[in-house]
Amino acid sequence: ALAFRDHVVPFQQCGTRLFTLPQLAAHYAEVRYFTDRGGEPVRERIVSAMMALLGRYREVDLFLLTHGTPYCVWFAALPRRLRGRLRLVYNTGCGGTREWPLWRALGARAYVAHPGALSLSPFFYFYFLRRWNGGLPLWRAVPEANARVARLFSLGSILLAGAFDGAAWERETRAVVFGDAALHLGSVPVAPAGEPR
Repeated sequence: ALAFRDHVVPFQQCGTRLFTLPQLAAHYAEVRYFTDRGGEPVRERIVSAMMALLGRYREVDLFLLTHGTPYCVWFAALPRRLRGRLRLVYNTGCGGTREWPLWRALGARAYVAHPGALSLSPFFYFYFLRRWNGGLPLWRAVPEANARVARLFSLGSILLAGAFDGAAWERETRAVVFGDAALHLGSVPVAPAGEPR
């Protein structure tokens, strides 16, 4: 797996790393984790790391713990023969659902993202990653995480007595699965024609 946390305040970067890295390290053969601290040329390092992972493994998952930037353009130069090994792309970025055609063109088998221009995707990610790592297929992991978020936001509306519109935030945050919703941790991709598995 490869995970990337974009340039946000250090508290958010630290929290994302403390949650994500142990979760991924416990369930993947190899994990590459990057944090954009600002002023560093992270793009080249991330693309190079992805190329290395795709060269070593039959399937690689990508976790974009970022805002709305379309990072798919970073991976456009990946060799076509390796792209079919990109299994799952999860994107916390606001409005990320519109990027599915781009990720599909890059070879991703499944893509999970959020529709809203302003979403509270970290809440979803907390519930989703644990379900994905527990072996649930996307068709179960995503709706279950969405349901947890809906309950949480509903409770927030009640407790904050109208100062928080939980229903509106839930609509913006509700994740969508594109592609192969039957994927689960450990599922093996079909080898492209003419290539060994």
